[in-house]
Amino acid sequence: MTDASAASAPAVGELNVTRELDAPREVVFRAFLDPEQIACFWGAAGCTTPASGVIIDPRPGGNIDILMVFEDGTEHHMLGQYLEIVEPELISFKEHGMGLTSTMTFEDLGGRTLLRVHQTDVPADILGPETDAGFNSYLDKVEAYFASRPQ
Repeated sequence: MTDASAASAPAVGELNVTRELDAPREVVFRAFLDPEQIACFWGAAGCTTPASGVIIDPRPGGNIDILMVFEDGTEHHMLGQYLEIVEPELISFKEHGMGLTSTMTFEDLGGRTLLRVHQTDVPADILGPETDAGFNSYLDKVEAYFASRPQ
């Protein structure tokens, strides 16, 4: 007997990225829960995020809504729900549109922070070099944001 739901379920994968940031762990952690700061770095190159378009309720079960505006004028709301927040170590949320789960961990490197992002249930059709490039351009923005902040 064949399980029809398993046969029709979309293929999924995982994505793991890391980036060392020039800021203390507590500063980096708080930035990912602050709408004004998120607006400075959220999204890949060519994408902006207005601070007025960031609505978060940073608690397990709380909602996250981040408006991303692309160069061609199109807009996308990243809608999700926080699953777990452990200050200043971990933020996890489920993104409703694609169904993926993002878990960010923040490792203290003595005044610097190692950010690890692990995504699960990533639709297989979006995995590949373009996704890697987009995610790396996002992390470039995150890195530049923390490098430019006064210490």
